[in-house]
Amino acid sequence: MSALVANPTSPTAELLNLTKLRVFTIVVERGSASRAAAQLFRAQSAVTRSVRELEETLGEQLLERRPSGMLPTPVGRAVDERSRRIFAELHALALWCATR
Repeated sequence: MSALVANPTSPTAELLNLTKLRVFTIVVERGSASRAAAQLFRAQSAVTRSVRELEETLGEQLLERRPSGMLPTPVGRAVDERSRRIFAELHALALWCATR
């Protein structure tokens, strides 16, 4: 999981994409790419591609693919937890800015 070690100027940090992180968190939440795609109003292939590109960027397998759906790997669980904290902070920032 070395790609997640903080260096905000690293090439990996620049390649991390909030949209791909959000898609990933929804796949984890819903348990499958097809259910995530339905929630996101996207094609399942686009959701799958987004997750695969995130995995390639991080150099880690984030999801275990099973016939019954997708489960996060241990690294995937850590990425999901950190992503959710990022989105919570972004939401708090937006609220703070709106009330200033």
